[in-house]
Amino acid sequence: MQIIQVTNPSQIKTITELAEEIIPEYYSSFLPMEHVRFFINTYQTETAINKQLKNGFEYYLINESDTSIGYLGLERKKDTLVLSKIYVLNPYRGKGIGTQLLDLTHKRAALSNASTIELLVVKQNEKAIRFYKKNGFTTSEIISHKYESGFVVEEYLMRKHLGK
Repeated sequence: MQIIQVTNPSQIKTITELAEEIIPEYYSSFLPMEHVRFFINTYQTETAINKQLKNGFEYYLINESDTSIGYLGLERKKDTLVLSKIYVLNPYRGKGIGTQLLDLTHKRAALSNASTIELLVVKQNEKAIRFYKKNGFTTSEIISHKYESGFVVEEYLMRKHLGK
């Protein structure tokens, strides 16, 4: 497995293609498809990703044998590193890739002197919640987001405080 920091338009296009495949397949079992489409169209287009990168976001592509199989998105906010996105194609889930991406997240947090890693996870995403809890994250609060689409999503804010 190879993890590559996204730096060019071709890699950004690859992320959008992965988003189109991964996000509907994964989230459609617990979120309405119209909200899934809204999410992709708002946050995972080439324009949106370019804007995020210009505002300090970091994206990483995960490749296996020259095939892109997923991606990671991180955002720095003061002394916190936000784990914004971990998406992996279905056939590659459960093979330790998420753990390796968390390891990279911890390394990026240390390099930026972050004291906390935080993330939001949809309340119905039980598999992800178990994964994060297993890796030392705790639920801080429940946040209700009302999106421009009109859809309301309840998410757990999960945090992991880093020893300094």
